Amino acid sequence: LNDKDVDGLINWLWLLNLNPGRAARGHRSGVLVPSLGDGSGTGTGGTVLYDDVDFEMWMGTWSPRLYHFSAVWKEMRTLLATLERAWAQQQMNLQGVTFFYFTDNMATYYAVSKGSSKSPGLHSMVTRIKQLEIMLGCFLVVIHVPGTTIITEGTDDLSRGIWMSALHHRPSQRTILTEIFAPAPHSPDVSAWAANQAGYWG
Repeated sequence: LNDKDVDGLINWLWLLNLNPGRAARGHRSGVLVPSLGDGSGTGTGGTVLYDDVDFEMWMGTWSPRLYHFSAVWKEMRTLLATLERAWAQQQMNLQGVTFFYFTDNMATYYAVSKGSSKSPGLHSMVTRIKQLEIMLGCFLVVIHVPGTTIITEGTDDLSRGIWMSALHHRPSQRTILTEIFAPAPHSPDVSAWAANQAGYWG
């Protein structure tokens, strides 16, 4: 066995010893925790709304030795940092809640949704992300949003070292989430796509 095989077996051993199972629906699935993250060339930042009052912002800079890492690596590391902070702070009980993570990085969305990556470095982060999801007891849902949403919400500023404050105008989190989950406007193209999907899955 090579090192990769051994790591995989150790992860399975950890998971099987824990034996959490997989619930089809969280017992507190109506509790939604939205978070956005952004990892830019030199910095990283994120926001988490644990409830309607407690809004958290965080930011950091990459060390020079990490500057050459890819944008995908930085975006994935930002998601991992978000969950690590949630675990370290234990700010609220996340057992059974839906933890949304919004990113404008498609590779991060696909890798975490699939639970794997062909890149060893990214795969190790995906594995740790899944472990933290189990440890927190939440249901992690990664959603891809346009980069303009990250900019409007303000997380893009955090990753670039700009603190959000009352002096920086930004829409409320409720407005941002309403726009993200708004239904697509009706159009012939949308109707054709929906009909095609219905035929594909039917």
